[in-house]
Amino acid sequence: FPIVINTGNDIADVFINGKKYTSNTSLPGFPAGKFPIKISKLGFTSIDDTIKVDKSNLYFAYKLERTKQYKLKISSSPMGAILIVNGQPVGTTDYVSFYYPGEYRIQLSLKEYLPIDTIIIFDPVNASEVNFNLKKNFASVTFVTTPADAQIVLDGTLITASKNYRLDLGISHQVTVSAPYYRTLEERLFLQRGDSIIKKIQLEPAEGELSCVVEPEQATVNIMSNRGFTSNWEGSKVVKLPAGNYSLNIDKK
Repeated sequence: FPIVINTGNDIADVFINGKKYTSNTSLPGFPAGKFPIKISKLGFTSIDDTIKVDKSNLYFAYKLERTKQYKLKISSSPMGAILIVNGQPVGTTDYVSFYYPGEYRIQLSLKEYLPIDTIIIFDPVNASEVNFNLKKNFASVTFVTTPADAQIVLDGTLITASKNYRLDLGISHQVTVSAPYYRTLEERLFLQRGDSIIKKIQLEPAEGELSCVVEPEQATVNIMSNRGFTSNWEGSKVVKLPAGNYSLNIDKK
C-alpha cells in the first residue's frame, strides 16, 4: 500500500523500520501490518509512534511542536580549531552558542592536526558540552639518556637529548647512542601518526677482564680508575672491571 505521513507545513524526516523517508509525500510499497515510526526535524520535538497499515489506514497525520534552543559548548584540545557546523563556519573552539536538540555535523581543522568530520546528537538533558581531542598529524620523540652526556645520532644527524624532534611517518628511523666507557646502543624507531613519546635509553657500562699474576701470592693488589672505581685483592686473580684507565699498586707487608 502507498501511505502518507503528513506533518502539516513543516516537512520532516520520517524513519520507518530504520529507513529514511520524507513526510508529506506518498510512500509506496508497505504491506499490511504494524510499523515503528520516528519523525524528526531540527527545532521540533521528535515523535516516536507505531502505525498500523491496512487498506483503510493509509494516511497518518502528526503535528510537530517547536522546542526551544539550548546552550551548547563545542571545545577541542588543543583550542583554536576552525569549527564548521552543518556546513556553516561559525568560529573557532572553544565555541558556545544556542542550538535546538538534534543531529549536527561537526567539522574541525587545525594546522598540524588531523581534521575531524563527525555527527553529534545534541541532547541538552544529558550533556551541554562536547569536547574533541585532536590528534597530531605527525610523530615526535624526545630522548633521555643515562649517562646524560651520551651522544645521540638520529638518522645520521647528531642531536641533543631532552629536545623534541619531529619524525617522518611511514619509515623506520635509525638511532645510535654512545658514550665513553659504555656499550654503544643501536636500534630502529617506527612511530605512528600522532605519537609523541619520551624515549628513555640507559646504556650498559662496558666491562673487561684483567688477568693479574703476582709473586709472592701474599701480595695485595690495589687498583683505582680515573672514574673513581677502586678494588683490591690478594694474590693472582682474573677480575672483571668497568672500562677505564687504572693505576695499579702492589704491596707486600
